[in-house]
Amino acid sequence: MLAEPRHLVSQLLRESRAGREFGTVPDELRQHWPAAGPRFSLPEPAEDGFEIADVLARRRAARQFAMTAIPLDAVSAILASAMRADAADWPAESAAGIELTCFLLAWRVDTLPAAIYRYATAGHELITHARIPAAPAAQLLRQPEFGQAAAFIEVVGNLAAAVESQGSHGYRQLLVRAGAAGHRAWLAAVAAGLSGCVFEGLLPLRFKQAVGTDGFTAVRLVATAIGESS
Repeated sequence: MLAEPRHLVSQLLRESRAGREFGTVPDELRQHWPAAGPRFSLPEPAEDGFEIADVLARRRAARQFAMTAIPLDAVSAILASAMRADAADWPAESAAGIELTCFLLAWRVDTLPAAIYRYATAGHELITHARIPAAPAAQLLRQPEFGQAAAFIEVVGNLAAAVESQGSHGYRQLLVRAGAAGHRAWLAAVAAGLSGCVFEGLLPLRFKQAVGTDGFTAVRLVATAIGESS
């Protein structure tokens, strides 16, 4: 008999963490973001209320999106699903300073000004980080077919802390965590009635220019495009 998807995922997560020791990460290798801009509180996400197997059955990789705005409630659930689960599944990494950070590139989100936001998990809020790039989204991507998405979730990781703490395995573990966060964002979008797809995200130079990542303590790892199906 096949195992339930939820049980398989839980087993894989446990095995990915087994027997790992974490060294101390010095303060200079932790993420230090610039002074915060305006903050926007997010509505508390509703309880899941869905079966993961049902969501997996409805999941489709969308590459074409309608030019409509998406609800802030859905964005709230997507970000919370991605980051709260990371903190729960990898608490030792987070405590050691091996951070994951989600950025929301909001082109069309209801009641939210178009901008780049950093998601603060502790306060469940968005912190304005930078202006949205002036160029059309399609010109910022190696995969321009995603350019009509209403928003992108970009997952950034602390490569410096991961390697300092665990050597080369730290980078592999960081990729596992980022992939899990990106896919959780996608599944939460599907559960909210939206469409999405995990993909490369903004071109590295474009993202660095927009967000100010240094490629060491803050490295762009993966992205999820979110929007209404066209």
